[in-house]
Amino acid sequence: MNTSNKILECCDSLCEGDGVSPRHEKNKENSVVHDNRRLCRQVQKLVRLAITELGLDGWDIVSVKQKKGKSTLLLTIAPTTHSSFSECEQALEWLRVHQNEIRFIVGYGINRKSVPALHFGLVAEADYE
Repeated sequence: MNTSNKILECCDSLCEGDGVSPRHEKNKENSVVHDNRRLCRQVQKLVRLAITELGLDGWDIVSVKQKKGKSTLLLTIAPTTHSSFSECEQALEWLRVHQNEIRFIVGYGINRKSVPALHFGLVAEADYE
């Protein structure tokens, strides 16, 4: 086999990432952000369904954010009607008790290898309108 010196020099100068368009590298970063948003939307929809099916009425999932570790999602809930502080505490306790059932429903509905851990928080009434 006959190879020229120019080809060998070119092969020696190649390093990781060569031959990959910078456009594709940028799209890869955007793809990760898009996948995270899609996961949050899917989880929000499934948790809404799960809490109504399991019997928690009068509450809505306002937002879903991914915590620093990709395996944890923070779900913010808010009452759909005016609720007292004790009702809010009861709703959070109900969510803690039924967390495994909700996570099972989410795991059944999303197409992922692992199901993220779900943490619930309560939005202040001033923030939710």
